[in-house]
Amino acid sequence: MIQKAPIKRILKSSGAKRVSAESVEALAQLIEDKGVEMAAKGLKFMEHGKRKTMKKDDLELTRT
Repeated sequence: MIQKAPIKRILKSSGAKRVSAESVEALAQLIEDKGVEMAAKGLKFMEHGKRKTMKKDDLELTRT
């Protein structure tokens, strides 16, 4: 699980004055889910490049 303090900072930096524990947990879960999805897509780019090491470019390609 992702640390809660950085998630709370993200929510507060968006303008929220108060942040519930549930909202922190929800955003942390969403970020983790999206990260796993992007990593799985990045794996396909890595394999296509016949590499064993995932690179930054592999993950950046998942945003398109």
